[in-house]
Amino acid sequence: MRKYIIIFFIVATTSAWSAGLYYYNGNAKVTLTPVSSDTSRSVNSSVTYYLDANGKRLGVKDQILVTTDADISTIAVEHNAIVVRKLAKNLYLLQVDDPSRVIDTANTLHEDSRVQDAHPNFLRSVELR
Repeated sequence: MRKYIIIFFIVATTSAWSAGLYYYNGNAKVTLTPVSSDTSRSVNSSVTYYLDANGKRLGVKDQILVTTDADISTIAVEHNAIVVRKLAKNLYLLQVDDPSRVIDTANTLHEDSRVQDAHPNFLRSVELR
């Protein structure tokens, strides 16, 4: 009985944690599921991998793409990030100080009224034929 309670608790907490994991693609929330490190096939330990709702494998490091007309320096400081560089007229690459918070920070930036769009700078895996 005790074994079943422990298993239930682990499954429930894991499900609750992963149910809230998402990023914004435009204004749509895309659910992400963490890929365990032993199945990630990654040689780069600084990359965390997720599967999106379509089963596409996405890697995340510590960078966020942000579109804004506002002062990016102020926004970056408020969200514990630094501006790496300007990519286009209103498009910036930011780096967060804590890679484990990159998705949460991107979501918070997206919800900031001064920001038109924000999402992690995903690394996509390429399937070779």
